[in-house]
Amino acid sequence: MLLHAAVPVLAPWTHLFDHLIYGEADGPAAGCVNNRDPDSQSSLANHHDYQRTNAAPGEIADRFRNADPAKGIGYPMFTLERLFDTAELMRNAAFDPYNYRGEHHQSIEMATEYYACFAWGAGFYQPVTAENSSSCPNAAQYYGRLVNGVDRMLLIGAERFSGNAALTGLEVSAREAASTGAFSTDAILFGKWRD
Repeated sequence: MLLHAAVPVLAPWTHLFDHLIYGEADGPAAGCVNNRDPDSQSSLANHHDYQRTNAAPGEIADRFRNADPAKGIGYPMFTLERLFDTAELMRNAAFDPYNYRGEHHQSIEMATEYYACFAWGAGFYQPVTAENSSSCPNAAQYYGRLVNGVDRMLLIGAERFSGNAALTGLEVSAREAASTGAFSTDAILFGKWRD
């Protein structure tokens, strides 16, 4: 009798999706928040990760890694970029991930729009402050963090969600910001800009 090693079964995309983007009435699971500092500014000064216990619809669950200014939004944008990459592959295979809604009504569009708020307030590659972004839901999670990587996600977001003014209104400045840098020629997202 020939025995075969077990083949691991990966979680389906929909299951993973529901855990990557916070939706309505959603937030970190109990016990997942273990802060050493009382707020995001203190954690930044001490180079510690920090996560508020509440979350806004559209926030990416990877928001706690923010021990320096580039990571607080940079890590969520890396996760959002992987969602866009996967969505592009699925779209090419005749699936419709851009209209998919998760268990708590979350979507790729919701996540892109959430981080667009900081681009409107602080500007690309600028620090988030109470003065420039307090109108963004759960902004205190990101005080002192740079709005990095949002420009590229806004460009694909404007392409895929062309009726969303929160995304298309930033398109010109996002194009300028995204035209240079280490990730300006991402193999999957390159050229997915509206002209």
